Amino acid sequence: MSAHQPFSFKSDHTPLLAGAKELSRHEFVHRARLWAASLRRSGVKPGSVVVGDGLSREQLVEVWGGCLYYGAIFAPLARHWQPLQRETFLKQLGAFFLISRDDAPLEDRASDRDSYSWQADRPCLLLLTSGTQAGPKWVALSWQNLSASCKATRDFYHLSPGDRWLQLLPMEHIGGLMIFLRMWLCQGVCVLPLVPKNWLEALERQSFDYVSLVPRQLEKALAVPKAVENLAASKAILVGGSAPPPPLAEALKSLPLRVSLTYGSTETASQIIAHLPKLGGFALGTPLPKVQVRENEGRLEVKGDMVFLGYWNQTLLRKPQDWFPTPDGGRILAGGEVVIEGRLDDVMVVTGENIHPHTIETPFWRHIPDAEVLAFARSKARAEPLLAIFLAAKPDQDSLRKALAELPTHWQPREILWGKKVPRVGPLGKCSRSFLQKEWSHLGLKSLASKTKQGEMKFALD
Repeated sequence: MSAHQPFSFKSDHTPLLAGAKELSRHEFVHRARLWAASLRRSGVKPGSVVVGDGLSREQLVEVWGGCLYYGAIFAPLARHWQPLQRETFLKQLGAFFLISRDDAPLEDRASDRDSYSWQADRPCLLLLTSGTQAGPKWVALSWQNLSASCKATRDFYHLSPGDRWLQLLPMEHIGGLMIFLRMWLCQGVCVLPLVPKNWLEALERQSFDYVSLVPRQLEKALAVPKAVENLAASKAILVGGSAPPPPLAEALKSLPLRVSLTYGSTETASQIIAHLPKLGGFALGTPLPKVQVRENEGRLEVKGDMVFLGYWNQTLLRKPQDWFPTPDGGRILAGGEVVIEGRLDDVMVVTGENIHPHTIETPFWRHIPDAEVLAFARSKARAEPLLAIFLAAKPDQDSLRKALAELPTHWQPREILWGKKVPRVGPLGKCSRSFLQKEWSHLGLKSLASKTKQGEMKFALD
């Protein structure tokens, strides 16, 4: 695996992509060179930004391969963004060349002159963050960042040539794109769903050694016996994007699944901390090889070759220091294991105490396991925010009373609200606590219970 040239491996006819269509390594390199020739013919200069707008997964990897071969910077843009958001994101890129789903290479043969002598530490990929808190931002990654991440994952999970990794995440997201890149560099096979977007059918029908899922996907998969059977036969099930809700974590303890919880971000080129795959629960998370993690006043900071170059707004804004401060709090144990305690931005001050929302949410998860739960501050402008609970299911009054009874009186929410859907952002559908804080009054939520001036909880349930 070369940190200097992505096309230094031997091109052969073994599968790289498998699904409805198969793409060999030889064909991938050929298609990448055709796209490189098209960029040169279109007047695109090496080092320019090339936007892939709403491309299919197969198109996306081919165009990105062409950008790598030619020395351009690839920026994939998913179709799910609203027009005003797309306009903002494109403006942040500065000048760019656009390739859409209907475009095809202009050339039918490639030339060696289309290969550009680029450097491994220059930007080659721009990806949007999920924007859970402050909105999506473009992150600039180099080939050195990407290949270092692949090496760390390969060594941690002991990936072998021929391993098959089922790719069920958005390819425009770091988690999805890195699956392809790992299989490319580790001589494995990136397995795509036979039917696009039908990820649950893929878990039932297709063979794989590894799979990456977000908690919501895993919850749905556990209700399908054949999917559970295939998951149990795999070497590892990587679960990331957010922490599993307590009911899911509890259910996994009794299932024969090798689950590996992962922690990472776009800025770290995917996961940097993971639990070793283990039956019947989770091992403590440890940093991947070549990843350094430290705790600084309660905040986790990371360092390594996989950490990004900087954010991008018209041009590269290089990060000011070697250690990258993550948005999460955590602790490092004596043996080097890392405990992730959640986003520091979510911490609320309640009666003078710093309280993480998970502390408030846990009793509700325990007594209302079918509901999705979010604790949030109804107004952050106040010195003492009004604590509220949002439930994406309508529980009975007895369950609510049991959950409230587990919380100290001064930690109990001022109001319990109910709605049909949890607000989500980004391609992975992460829960957006910040959106709920700002827009809760416009979402048509129903009040299930609220505190009176005397501090008593009044229930509005039938």
